[in-house]
Amino acid sequence: MSFVFDLTKKGIDVFDEGLTPNDYILKLNLNTFKILAKVNYFDLTVSGNPTTFTQSHSYGYAPNFYAFCKFPDGKVAMAGPLSFPYDRDTRVLFTGPSFTPEVDASNFYFILTKPGANYDVDIALYVFEVEL
Repeated sequence: MSFVFDLTKKGIDVFDEGLTPNDYILKLNLNTFKILAKVNYFDLTVSGNPTTFTQSHSYGYAPNFYAFCKFPDGKVAMAGPLSFPYDRDTRVLFTGPSFTPEVDASNFYFILTKPGANYDVDIALYVFEVEL
């Protein structure tokens, strides 16, 4: 048994006949997944609750991106509505810390919420060519 995983750009039906490689974000048998940049920010010190880190960029527009945040206990939070770290061993979402990234035409904003302060986090950021 085999399967195919393809992801098209917003507004394009993946099942349409006659799609070109430019219609895809990700097509497993083509090199279509375009990551423009990968940036790591290490040892960012959280000094309050919440804390916002601002990182400038030079795109001149609000780029499409995805980010992850690693907390000092080793748990990783993904961006989005369920931004709480997930414990792979117990399969439980933690309801303590959260991670909310935002972007505008000149900056990325990383908003961290966790009880306490004075701890360091690492953030990985991926900038994409097209909207996911």
